[in-house]
Amino acid sequence: SEAPIVALNAGNAAGAKGAPLREKHPDKVSANIDDVVKTGQSISAYDYLKALKLRSMLRAQLSAIVRRYDGIITPPAPGEAPQGLAATGNPAFCAIWSVLGVPAITIPVNTGPNGLPLGLQIVGDYLGDQRLLSVAAWCERQL
Repeated sequence: SEAPIVALNAGNAAGAKGAPLREKHPDKVSANIDDVVKTGQSISAYDYLKALKLRSMLRAQLSAIVRRYDGIITPPAPGEAPQGLAATGNPAFCAIWSVLGVPAITIPVNTGPNGLPLGLQIVGDYLGDQRLLSVAAWCERQL
């Protein structure tokens, strides 16, 4: 179910970061962020705590896998970068790493049919940011 992911994303956005900004500067908050904050404010503390427990369990399972390797390689998006600067693209392949709080980095590796960048996403272990940066630098040199 997507409920734990929604609870973590929205709960975090409605917490100390999103809600005060929305209240103080409502004219500077996008409709998308406004919707996320509203969703977060509707999530019960019980559901949010359940989602935090699930995140901890999933993070431990991921760590057991990632520690055996230099990183996990995935596509960052289901295609090339979008035209213009209005959006960064489909976050489908990135959202889980954000929810789990693990480092992920994308490096450009080619271009797609429209001449826009295609990337390679490398995911590291929780709190393994420095190692991930080293792995990404090595990948960049190889490619």
